[in-house]
Amino acid sequence: MLYRVIRGMLKHKTSRGQAALARLKVYEGCPHPYDRMKKQVIPQALKTLRLKPNRAFCTLGDLASKMGWKHQELIGRLEGNRLTKAAAWYQAQKQLTKLKTQAKATVTAEVAGGAELKGLRSAGKGVKAAASNKAPAAVEESDGDM
Repeated sequence: MLYRVIRGMLKHKTSRGQAALARLKVYEGCPHPYDRMKKQVIPQALKTLRLKPNRAFCTLGDLASKMGWKHQELIGRLEGNRLTKAAAWYQAQKQLTKLKTQAKATVTAEVAGGAELKGLRSAGKGVKAAASNKAPAAVEESDGDM
């Protein structure tokens, strides 16, 4: 039904119109790759902002069911299931993102702390090397005293 409405808006007898209709994809419900994505609202398309308060309106599903479409209940039920799954998936993604940012911050702090420790270790090696050079000299002196 939506396809026919859009076809009526296009010049479908021209090659350009036929190419545009060939690119058009129409689905019942929300197709697979998009059912797990977060839905976005386009404020310019909200009926409360676009329509005057006294104007009548209808949705395509209501119009189709009045014309004999028998799947409105099924699509409504599937859409409800999709919404609950999508909400759970979105919450899991939000938690994963939060954990990833925490892990990145921890790693950054460890790397910064590791650089300081590395500097201290290299300074410590110099002190140990100087101490080890002095120790044999002290031993040599003690050998000479005996």
